Parts: sequence; structure tokens; C-alpha cells
Amino acid sequence: MSRTRKLILGIGLLGSTLLLLLSWYLPLMSIRTAVIFFDEVSILGAMAVLYQDGFTFLAVLVLVFAIIFPALKLFVMGIAWRGATRDQSLDAVSGPLSLFDRLGKWSMLDVFIAAVVVVGIQSSLISDVAIHPGLYCFAASVLLSMLVSGDLRQQLSKAEKSQTEVIAK
Repeated sequence: MSRTRKLILGIGLLGSTLLLLLSWYLPLMSIRTAVIFFDEVSILGAMAVLYQDGFTFLAVLVLVFAIIFPALKLFVMGIAWRGATRDQSLDAVSGPLSLFDRLGKWSMLDVFIAAVVVVGIQSSLISDVAIHPGLYCFAASVLLSMLVSGDLRQQLSKAEKSQTEVIAK
């Protein structure tokens, strides 16, 4: 893998991590019901409110799919990227790669849930929903991490093919 490619992947991984961290704190949306109620909702705030209101299962779902899975996927991708930048053997990074491939399939679930919530609230005649930067940051983090993981996987597959050809000779 070229030095430039390694740098681009590292910047993409760092950008995805920063966007994820921002998405946890920034408001996802604001909800206005009639004229009297107005509230901004962030991922951490929604999780806290769900837990305080007795919806522990839903709070745990938000924790798992909006915080733990995306963070774990980025952490594992970081391990794979670090191995690739240090030109470690492909066997050393194949475990982390297969793990983040499996984790990546779950990280879009929260974006889907947020979209369903927005549509559900918007369909109410007495509510108005405005989307805020937190939702965009979360979606951008997920998409950027998908791009980085796909490119990292492709680069490591090329390296594996080259390594196999060298061994075969």
C-alpha cells in the first residue's frame, strides 16, 4: 500500500471518529409540539431520557447501536490500519478486518431508526421536527467509515494477492 493511500485512510478514519464523537453530543433533531413544547435531542440525551423514563431496553439499544458498535468498529479499523501502515503480515490484520466487516452491517441501523422516528413524528399533525448537525455527523461518520473500511479491505486484498504470488514463485 502506498504511503499516500495509508495517509488518506488514516485521515478518513480520524475524520469518521471525530464525526462520531460530535454526533453523540450535538442535537440530532428538535421537536416542536404545538407551540408549547420544544426540545432538542442528542444521542446521549435521548439515551438518558429513555433510561430515566423506564425504557431501559430502548436505552440499551441506543447505547449498543449508536455508541458501542460504531466506536468498536472504528477501534478495530484503527488496529487493521495500524497493522497495514506497519506492513505487518496479512494474518495479523485479517482478524480485525473480518470483525469490522461484521460490525459495519449494524452501524447503519441507528440512522434507519432516526429516520423512522423523524417520519413518525412528522406525520403527526401537531408536531414539527427540524434536523440538526448531530444526525448529519452520525450519518457522515457511518458513511465515511464504510468507505475507509471498503478501501482498506481492497488494499489488503491486493497485498494478500501479491504475497500469495510471491510465495507461489
